[in-house]
Amino acid sequence: MPLYIKGINHYLQGNTLLVKDDSVVTDKGGFYMEEYNISVKNREEAGTSAVRKMKREGMVPGVLYREDKGIPITFVRDEIKPILDKNGKDVLLNVDFNGQKIKAKVQEIQRESINDEILHVGT
Repeated sequence: MPLYIKGINHYLQGNTLLVKDDSVVTDKGGFYMEEYNISVKNREEAGTSAVRKMKREGMVPGVLYREDKGIPITFVRDEIKPILDKNGKDVLLNVDFNGQKIKAKVQEIQRESINDEILHVGT
């Protein structure tokens, strides 16, 4: 079953990125995104105080989009920061979420304007 990425006209089938017109785009076609393995946790608490506490503990809030539903998650800052600093949004994540392996593309990175700290990640 392909993973549809919200708002984009392509999807993943295995390790191949397929565009809406079914043309295949691989590293030989000039388009390539690095893949990284990363673990995330389900985020139970929401709100400003919960996010501040999470950041003090070295976590970054995020959202994992599955079909039409967004699941609140947390990343470990020391794991996600080097990946995003190197690649920006052009990266595929092999997300380990509650024992499930999910392939996701980073859709949005919110950063603090003054110190470039990662505030939120949408996949």
